[in-house]
Amino acid sequence: MVLRKWEYRNGSRSYVLTKNWYKVASRKGFNVGDSVGVWFFRDTNGEPCFALANFGQNINNTQKSVDHTKNTGTACSSSTSGVTKE
Repeated sequence: MVLRKWEYRNGSRSYVLTKNWYKVASRKGFNVGDSVGVWFFRDTNGEPCFALANFGQNINNTQKSVDHTKNTGTACSSSTSGVTKE
């Protein structure tokens, strides 16, 4: 996946994950409408990494149980291949 900064004409901006997002979302069991948390950090070698967590369709609904071990993943870029690893 690739993190891109999108800048809009009105001056606002968003950070979006592109390239292979659908594959990762499918593999991790994400669905349309799910609230997904994204955390960015660097590993001990300074490589950029991120972690994803699926909070489900309504993060305010305390009745819904979410298995964060199944729906959470981390990835770091590989400096040699440009591919992410999980």
